[in-house]
Amino acid sequence: MNINILSLFPEIIDTYFASSIMAKAVKRQIFSYNAINIRDFACDKHKTCDDAPYGGGAGMLLLPGPLSRALEAAGARKKIALSGTSELADQKNFSGGEAEYYQTQCPEDLSLQADEKCVRPDGEGRGRIDECGLLGEAARQSENRSPQKKARVIYLSPSGRFFDQALARELSQEDELILICGRYEGIDQRIIDLYVDDEISVGDYVLSSGEVAALVVIDAVYRLVGEVIKADSLSEESFTGGLLEYPQWTRPEIFDMLKVPDVLLSGHHEYIRRWRLQKRIEKTLRVRPDLIKKGVDMGVFDEETLVLIRGMDNAAKE
Repeated sequence: MNINILSLFPEIIDTYFASSIMAKAVKRQIFSYNAINIRDFACDKHKTCDDAPYGGGAGMLLLPGPLSRALEAAGARKKIALSGTSELADQKNFSGGEAEYYQTQCPEDLSLQADEKCVRPDGEGRGRIDECGLLGEAARQSENRSPQKKARVIYLSPSGRFFDQALARELSQEDELILICGRYEGIDQRIIDLYVDDEISVGDYVLSSGEVAALVVIDAVYRLVGEVIKADSLSEESFTGGLLEYPQWTRPEIFDMLKVPDVLLSGHHEYIRRWRLQKRIEKTLRVRPDLIKKGVDMGVFDEETLVLIRGMDNAAKE
């Protein structure tokens, strides 16, 4: 699997990939990544990547120009075909009650160098259209990719689809992912319309850094890729089989007057297996009863688990 991460701060991504199991997976070539700096695809001398939103409001948005070029370099393809892409397109900017019309034309010559730009009629003014020719390096990277193999493009957003273990398993089956790390107030809607396959949220809260959200997704996904972690280590962890993981103990046998449960010292594998299943159910009922309901409704649990759930549920009601 390969993951491309588009970010204004790629060093955050590089630091994560430099340690622990992730570094070992990269070294063993089970997993690869590419941290792409969106600023490398900005055309002006200041490497501008953000601007104020149309219609007003607080904060800034990532400009569509640099981000689209970064996406193309990463192997993304537009979801919809646009007619007349080489023709002049009218753009409107309403400011102070007066309508100002801007026009821009982007050449389709993929051999353009970094200093070759499209028309930017308003210079450095606010509301400018941030469009320029594809960077030569971006074009070369894009041309080297197979047109039949489309990478799945994901934008990390608090307004996206909820990320869970099932979605992590689904994404782990992909050969290539492209993750867009948002910043400020987000990204231009046209990038979502043109390129994004999934908007994903890692929880009902807001982060300042899209990189943190991207790393949450990466960490959950890469460990499910074959050979990264032993299969038996994944078989009974939280959310596998619709339940949370059972509690665990290690040496010493007694710590601060607290003893390891006798069943775990018995050496009887079947007793241990059933005890752990009971503990998984107990904890899930106590902490995440919604998972129990979801598992029952979806038919996830086997008969043994259902019998234990009903027994504990009845006991709690008495």
